[in-house]
Amino acid sequence: MFTTDKAASTVIELLKQYNIKKIVVSPGMTNVPLSMTVQSDPFFEVYSVVDERGAAYFATGLAYESGEPVVISCTGATASRNYIPALTEAYYRNIPIVCITSQHHTADKRDLVAQVTDRSVSQNDIKKVSVMLPFIKDAEDQEACELLTNEALIKATAKGGGPVHINLPVDNTYPFKNTMQNVPVRKIDYYDNSISRYAVNKLKNQLKTKKIGIFIGSHRIFTASEIDLINDFVQSYDVAVYADHTANYTGKNRINNTQIFELAKSPDRPDLIIDLGSIVENYSHGLLYGIPTWRISEDGEFHNRFHALKILFDMQESLFFELLTGDGYSNHKFYKSLKSQIDAYKVPEVPFSNTYISSKLSEKLPKNTNLHCSILNSIRNMDIFDVDSSVHVTSNVGGFGIDGAVSTLVGQSMANLNKLNFGLIGDLAFFYDMNGLGIRHISNNIRIIMINNSEGVEFRLNARLEPMWGSETDLLIAAKGHNGSAKAWAESMGFEYISATDCESFDEQIDKFCSSSLDAFNKPVFFEAFTTVEEEQEAFHKIRNIERPKSGVAGATSSNAGSTDTSFSTGTDRVFQNYDGTPGISDATRQLARAIKRKLRPRTRLLAAIGKDPVLLEEKRIEAEKAAEDKRAAAEKLAQNQQTLQEYIPKNAQKDGLIVTLTGNFNYGNIVQRYALKHILSQNKLNFDTTYLQVNPNDNTSPIFENTREFVSKYIGGEDFDPFKLQGYRNYVVGSDQVWRDWYLGNWDMLAPHFFEFIDDDLEFDDEYVNKNANRISYAASFGVDDIDVAMTSEIQEKVAPEIKKFDAISVRESSGIDMIKNTWGPDATLVLDPTLLLTKEDYSELIENSSSKNTKIEKLFYYVLDTDDNKNTFISNISKTIGGQITEFDLPPSDGEIPFKPVEDWLKGFRDSEFVVTDSFHGMVFSIINNTDFVVIGNKVRGLARFESLLGVLGLTHRLLDEEGLQSVTYDDLGKIDWKSVNKKLEKLRNQSLNWLLENLK
Repeated sequence: MFTTDKAASTVIELLKQYNIKKIVVSPGMTNVPLSMTVQSDPFFEVYSVVDERGAAYFATGLAYESGEPVVISCTGATASRNYIPALTEAYYRNIPIVCITSQHHTADKRDLVAQVTDRSVSQNDIKKVSVMLPFIKDAEDQEACELLTNEALIKATAKGGGPVHINLPVDNTYPFKNTMQNVPVRKIDYYDNSISRYAVNKLKNQLKTKKIGIFIGSHRIFTASEIDLINDFVQSYDVAVYADHTANYTGKNRINNTQIFELAKSPDRPDLIIDLGSIVENYSHGLLYGIPTWRISEDGEFHNRFHALKILFDMQESLFFELLTGDGYSNHKFYKSLKSQIDAYKVPEVPFSNTYISSKLSEKLPKNTNLHCSILNSIRNMDIFDVDSSVHVTSNVGGFGIDGAVSTLVGQSMANLNKLNFGLIGDLAFFYDMNGLGIRHISNNIRIIMINNSEGVEFRLNARLEPMWGSETDLLIAAKGHNGSAKAWAESMGFEYISATDCESFDEQIDKFCSSSLDAFNKPVFFEAFTTVEEEQEAFHKIRNIERPKSGVAGATSSNAGSTDTSFSTGTDRVFQNYDGTPGISDATRQLARAIKRKLRPRTRLLAAIGKDPVLLEEKRIEAEKAAEDKRAAAEKLAQNQQTLQEYIPKNAQKDGLIVTLTGNFNYGNIVQRYALKHILSQNKLNFDTTYLQVNPNDNTSPIFENTREFVSKYIGGEDFDPFKLQGYRNYVVGSDQVWRDWYLGNWDMLAPHFFEFIDDDLEFDDEYVNKNANRISYAASFGVDDIDVAMTSEIQEKVAPEIKKFDAISVRESSGIDMIKNTWGPDATLVLDPTLLLTKEDYSELIENSSSKNTKIEKLFYYVLDTDDNKNTFISNISKTIGGQITEFDLPPSDGEIPFKPVEDWLKGFRDSEFVVTDSFHGMVFSIINNTDFVVIGNKVRGLARFESLLGVLGLTHRLLDEEGLQSVTYDDLGKIDWKSVNKKLEKLRNQSLNWLLENLK
């Protein structure tokens, strides 16, 4: 029995991902979801110790002697208190104990419920970290649960290891199922200063294939040597460096966040983000959410800025860039493309405002000075414009509060009285911290611009507030009418006071204000600029609705070229933009806002506003005409194919179903997985047809395929794909193999059959809806990779959405596929074995013995590699010298050659009769496992690693996956022996679960 509690399932799956097998369970009720599941899962080694005190000491001894982390699990009440002595011992001896305490998610000590204790605090010296997991109700809870569990499991083993605590809330109803849930989780990899050369090479190989963006949050000033290291890294992979002013990055390939996201509105995104630094002001970085992220964390803390943390590097930033810089110089043209988009827009003229002042200040600031900006409007406006690289920009974005801007600036100025310090501060921020002007240490190296619009204009720029309430926001939210001018206060504090009320008066004074000479003023300077809400709004929206280039700029699209229809003040249905650049509220919604204020029915008013929109009405008319035309065309097509339907549908209705998968005669693994699925169904008295999809014409004519073609004809069969011949089956099964990977470069017509797009749900035959109740499932379908955007384009993803939601049940071959399906389209999926693993060694031996291949000689070493090179050849040669014996090299002949492919049975015999296999093929790995033949598999990144990692992970064989770059550092003695008894036990369990899933989901 396996729990369906999401939090418990997440923890269990992550334990498996971290290869933590040993669990000591003490009896109880609240830990039933964990204890029942691990006793049913062959992956875990479970021990029962009744007394929690003894259980924890037992785990301490087990962990110390085995060198592996050990989990201890207990129920509620005082059970966890008994762990304290042993956890204290483990803490001071750095022994990795993962303490999981369970409790009912609805329980609260204030409710006076029995057996509920407070675990939110504990002694400092019994754990390295304590995490309180949320009860999972939505995606945010799931993400938090994953992140916290990753943090605990990493800290249990990192830097010497030690005990950690995970408090697990569980569903009071204890929901269970008979099958393994395989919750998709995100494992966060971890590296520190002890990172191996093998790992470095592996990571470098990943970087070589990606468009990379470095994202730098607010940051201390980089040293010259750090900039040099980053420059080398940037050049070696052609990296774009996303950095606002507070990043203080002065190296190569800098891209201004505001300029690229809010102004250029670039659609281009990196494949991978390397994240460092602290909080940033600019909210537009949210456009990078979901992109896989590597975080460099000098303090070792877990930060998940883009909600897609993949690797945590607990090391100095300089060490990261030093180790991972590539060997040459790349040119993906990613940075160049982004830079050209920034260079293409033209900043418009704006009225007197924070935006105008920032544009002038950015030009005039002297070199080698400091600039401190208050949060939100001031720092955001300054981020629009470039400043000299020698200017050090700061803002209080750590706590991100309105207070302290003036005092912080004064403190900065004290560090070097010979260095000029400028401030750009809004009125609310200034008056909140106005006492900062009275600090008696102030010298003449401070010059402040205070922008006074008489309120917090930030709230009048907000697209959620402004259309709804307008000037009503002024009363409390924007606090209009505060304190007037700062003139008297500034002068009384010894400042030279100047002011401006328009562009002309500001321009007259800005040059002297920004003089590089300390002697330009003999006292600190306070420059008060009076702006209005209306001018601030006009400037804000002008700058964010810049006219786009009509052509010739990378990243420019027809939808925004030359367009200003999102202007604040023009257009028939104007659209306000939020300050983060996202679309705001249109005039139709403004009518709804007015309706609310007049206490009218908002829904009716909104529909009325939309219904009167001529553009929407025209779109609806066009859609209706198209729908009618599509229906007429479908009817004509149906009439033309009645003869085909008359012939095939009655026959199809008598069959159990149809298998749709990748086909051909050129790939042994594909051929045998097709055989295996059809054969296992036949063993269970189910009669399934197959269909040929995307077959190379040479398959049926070329002599090189005569052997494989014979096997397919004899054991698999099938007809050419014709949608009208394939209607009316009771069951449709797609899979296995990489059926859901876009091999066709965006050609939906080629990929669509693997999502059953050809099934006509409205087809009538003999007065019956023949496909109305058709059962659609996938069995072990695969994307081949663990990134949906690599597997298929966003356009294809949109086409898949309506089709995959029609599936009655979905199973996949890799655990990463579960997460990809859930996050992209919504449905749940189950992890199952590749169909080749549903059959046994004896099943395949029967094929071999019934063929001429039974006489084929197989040497001690079997070498089946799809992509050969000198590195792999040297590796097999070294293995041969170590263990002795000849090599059977199973080559694929070139498709235009004359040498036939060897029989499929020869291929199967190689894995059965050899003693050691070297392969880079997924199915080569599979048949080594089936036959219990010692093996190594060389990671094939181009063909996809997710399927390798997923299967080897559940069988405990991940050490048999080698990186191509590190082959020469691996010897035969490094590999150790495989515990085939353990592997076979797990495989048999998974085989039964997978077959049960398949049979249970067929009609």
